[in-house]
Amino acid sequence: MTNNPQYVIGNIRNSPGFESVAVVEPHYANTLAYELQNGVRTLKPGLDTFVWVADLLTDMIRFYSDVFVAKPIAQIRSILEGGAGKIAPAYRADYNVARERFVGFVAEYEEFISKINKELGQVRRKVGETWRDEELLRSFYIERPKAL
Repeated sequence: MTNNPQYVIGNIRNSPGFESVAVVEPHYANTLAYELQNGVRTLKPGLDTFVWVADLLTDMIRFYSDVFVAKPIAQIRSILEGGAGKIAPAYRADYNVARERFVGFVAEYEEFISKINKELGQVRRKVGETWRDEELLRSFYIERPKAL
């Protein structure tokens, strides 16, 4: 738990000048992941289930990146640029290391989705009155949180 970006952001928030940074409690992300895992165990295995869970996981990763990491980091960077606070060098280093691990995970996940789409091919979906070919899994680029 201590080597994730959100944990370090929490430490920074407790530093003078950064009290206004909006931080979501880390146990919310853990609870959401735990509930998804339990829910998946109750589903019948199959391609439709796999597609649904992969899409849901993509949304969770994006939500975590945007809300739990990117938004607080934007606030922290703004405070730093305004000169209203100073980050301990250890926190900056810890965050950047945790961020790199998270960015690596996101890159591996995007590569996984891309490979699965190549293996499974495309599916035809009707949109309005027209049919179009789409990848089976939604492949979105997940914005990487900025470094400190």
